[in-house]
Amino acid sequence: MEEFIEQINKSRIRTMFRLYYIDNLTWEMVAMKMNYMFPKKRIPFTKDSCRMAHDRFLEKVA
Repeated sequence: MEEFIEQINKSRIRTMFRLYYIDNLTWEMVAMKMNYMFPKKRIPFTKDSCRMAHDRFLEKVA
């Protein structure tokens, strides 16, 4: 899994995957960490937006 995550080009998606799969955080905690790590994002991350970005990425690579 770590090798797959390291191959993700987009840093935000890669960070989401790392927080969820490696750090075993819930989507709510992933969203909180993402908002802390990317404070200048105009629209804040939510648990649903993180999960949906994750799902869309997996659909794209499947």
